[in-house]
Amino acid sequence: MSQIVDNVDFVNGNVQDIANAYYQRDVQMNLDFQQVKNHALRKLGYTQDSIQRIVLNRFVRHINDIVGQYNQNVMFNNNQFIVNNLPNMYNISIHQMFEDFRNTELINNLVNRHLDRGNVLSNINNHSVFYNHMTREELGYLGW
Repeated sequence: MSQIVDNVDFVNGNVQDIANAYYQRDVQMNLDFQQVKNHALRKLGYTQDSIQRIVLNRFVRHINDIVGQYNQNVMFNNNQFIVNNLPNMYNISIHQMFEDFRNTELINNLVNRHLDRGNVLSNINNHSVFYNHMTREELGYLGW
C-alpha cells in the first residue's frame, strides 16, 4: 500500500490519480464496495440521516445564538429579572423557529446540494467510477 501512497500527490495531484489511489487501496485491502460506498456517503453527509443531523446541528447553533442574544436583554436587578426590548422572535414556538430556519435559502440549498450529490454517488455501482465521480474536496474529507 505504501507504493500507492508514494506515487500520488494528495495535495496537488489530479482527482483521477487520487481516486485511483483510493480504489487501489480498497482492492488491496479487499474492502467490500457497498460498505465503502455506504461509509463514504454517510461521512460526506449525503444520506438522509446525515442530512438530518447536519440541519439539526446547525439549528442548535442557531438557537444558541438566539439564547445568547436573549441573555443580553435579561438582567437581574433588585432581586427581580428585567427583560429589555426583546424582538418578536422570542414569542414564537421552537417548532415555528425550526420551520423558519429549515425554510431559509441557506438550509434549502444545503439539503438540496447534499441530496443531489448523494443521489449521484449512490447510483454508481462501480468501485473505481465511484471515487472518480468525487471532487478533490470530497476525497480529501474522506481521508486516506
